[in-house]
Amino acid sequence: MKSSPRSPHSADGAAAPAPARSPLVIVLAVLCAILLMALVFMVGRWTATKAGGSAQSAPAASPSAAAPEQGGATPPPTESGGQEAGDGELTREEALELLRAQPRRLEGDPYAKGDVNAPVVVVEYSDFSCPFCAQFATQTEPELQDYIDNGQVLFEWHDLAMFPEGLNTAVAARAAGAQGKFWEFHDAVFAKHSGRGHPDYSADEFVEIAKEIGVKDLDAFRAALDDSKIANAIQKDTHETMTTIGVRGTPAFIINDVVLSGAQPLEAFRAAIDQQLAQAER
Repeated sequence: MKSSPRSPHSADGAAAPAPARSPLVIVLAVLCAILLMALVFMVGRWTATKAGGSAQSAPAASPSAAAPEQGGATPPPTESGGQEAGDGELTREEALELLRAQPRRLEGDPYAKGDVNAPVVVVEYSDFSCPFCAQFATQTEPELQDYIDNGQVLFEWHDLAMFPEGLNTAVAARAAGAQGKFWEFHDAVFAKHSGRGHPDYSADEFVEIAKEIGVKDLDAFRAALDDSKIANAIQKDTHETMTTIGVRGTPAFIINDVVLSGAQPLEAFRAAIDQQLAQAER
């Protein structure tokens, strides 16, 4: 006699309890639910984007935000105009207005060289202790002198003292500048830079440099090294540059409507200057 298959009941005839669910099954079920919700969300976002058209970001408020000491070239404001900026951003027109407001264009400016009415202004934000600033000053800047000599470029130094050593040297440079020797001091200090680290000079070493470049009143120069007003002015300029246009690395350059960040090759500077000269002639 064939025995009938056992039904899922206990020996006393009561229904056997259902087997407990595996924890793995529960985890898989939760993951599936999460993935489904994410998929629905992404589809909704995609649909909203397609409905509103492809948005292009407006130029950022800062031309070189958080740039490293030797960064890549920062693109100029986009050529497509008429864009509306989002929260915290500038339109192209506002960004260009901000860039164009940076040159001083002052007659007799001791921290500038070239024709004050030159069609192109190169604004350099630099720190005297920065090794990449030294690289630009000793290798690239001299190769741009022809633009300055022929009246095409006004070159302006703007202090961006990122390091204490740079602040001390900037004070000494302004002390030399007060006696008409800023650029001589600039060249001498950067020529001494090893290209590594951030050199820190003593007051006696600054005075020795001043003596070498022909600063006449060395007593006045030495006294200026301890002038807190000069240091405060440099710190104020540095803070305003960082908060107004967002430059946080050295060297950085504004060349009319173009921004370059870092010790770029000579060709990059010549290309930017030539482009802005051509634009100025239109």
